[in-house]
Amino acid sequence: MNNFEQIQSLMKFENDYDFYYIQILRRRKENPGQAVDAITVAEYEIFSKDEFATEFPSIVDICKKENARAYIRLNRRNKQTEKEVKTWLIDIDYDENGNVPKYMDEIFELLVSLQQAEHNDFSMIKIPTKNGFHYIAKTFDLKEFRRLYKTIDVNKEKKIDIHKDGPTVLFCN
Repeated sequence: MNNFEQIQSLMKFENDYDFYYIQILRRRKENPGQAVDAITVAEYEIFSKDEFATEFPSIVDICKKENARAYIRLNRRNKQTEKEVKTWLIDIDYDENGNVPKYMDEIFELLVSLQQAEHNDFSMIKIPTKNGFHYIAKTFDLKEFRRLYKTIDVNKEKKIDIHKDGPTVLFCN
């Protein structure tokens, strides 16, 4: 899985101090003999789209060599101010048959309306993962989401996880 193009399109650098954090993790899930859940193999701080494009081939090589995954945190950081630009990650897993959960249209509409209420617009991008996908979205009223989410019939399917600074998959085999 290679999400380079989608992730690069999300990157915004407003000054020389803005950067994105990339971490290459070797997980026990793909390496059953490993003693711990995850080992950090490498870390990168990316300060431009050009640097991202330049470093990406070495990130892929390390992932393949180490049987690891590269993750990126899409909350842009700033070396000078320690400020983050906030985006949230909505983690959606496919059902047991590998299909998009049947309630996703309702969830998508809910996310759009909550973002529009908070920002007067909405912005979401869908990033594929091995077991589903991540929506990368602007922040929204999480309390209101949880209240309205309860009204959607999810038939005891897996709940949706929302991460305020969760990494999404950049590359994996």
